Amino acid sequence: MKKNILVPIVTALLVVMIAMSCSAAYPEREITIIVPFGTGGETDTALRIISPKLGEILGVPVTVVNRSGGGGAVGMTEVAKAKPDGYTLGAMTEACIVAQPHLMDLLYDIESFEYVNGLFQYLYGVTVRADSPYKTFEDLVEEAKKRPVFYSVGSFANTVPMVQINEKYGTQFEEILYESGGDSVLGLLRAEVEATVQQPTTVAPHIKSGEFRVIAPTGRNRWLVAPDVPILSEQGYDVVYQGAGAIVAPAGTPQGVIDALSAAFDEVFADEDMCNKWLKITGYNPELMSGPDVKAGFAERHALVGRIFKEMGVID
Repeated sequence: MKKNILVPIVTALLVVMIAMSCSAAYPEREITIIVPFGTGGETDTALRIISPKLGEILGVPVTVVNRSGGGGAVGMTEVAKAKPDGYTLGAMTEACIVAQPHLMDLLYDIESFEYVNGLFQYLYGVTVRADSPYKTFEDLVEEAKKRPVFYSVGSFANTVPMVQINEKYGTQFEEILYESGGDSVLGLLRAEVEATVQQPTTVAPHIKSGEFRVIAPTGRNRWLVAPDVPILSEQGYDVVYQGAGAIVAPAGTPQGVIDALSAAFDEVFADEDMCNKWLKITGYNPELMSGPDVKAGFAERHALVGRIFKEMGVID
């Protein structure tokens, strides 16, 4: 009887010892970070800025590769199915884990990953044409209380703050879904809509050229491209919405590996020059979050977006 009890105990101890040994030696070879979108986007650009520094700290090459398709689902599926040894990581975004699971059958869910760090917050904001009669967000809100006001988006996730405004302030904002963020910006340029809800980098060129004005950043921070424009909460609206960009590993990756990666990212963002370069190019303030915190945030927004999608009739 004692033998039967000891065998599984010894086996478990061996597994733990092997895992600890592997973690202690980590990393020994090249690390790949999968970006689940094409080259040149915000997430891809952000990771390519920091990957050389990350590799320098870890002592091995860190390569960023793109696996686009399915609104991020293709790349994140590859990450979820990878060997959990810390050599294949993924760049998790709102679309991949907050919105897409409601819109399609996926081979992963929030429990398919270990969460290393949140790196930055995706900011959203309401932007109008420079010649719009609505000089402030309050002007737009007052108009939307009288009639439907149409705005463009390239993703259903962008609708969340406007749906919250509708619920809390009795407005009639209506989304028009375009194929992409770029297409939705063209919709505003062509005056097909009266506003667009986008991330700063998508509309920044048009703000700098004088074609657009941002009137309501929806997150906790003002936009770098429009630092004088107050965020929604500063304008008296009880709505705060922003997303996160994070680094994840396949579920089952040893905690020692996760800790080593997290410490390396901490060191990357302790470099002031790196942070300034990141901010200048991406427009995002680096905002490190712990793995558990970023996972909890994704779960909370996943539930919120699911409720909103149901109310919008996007899902049953």
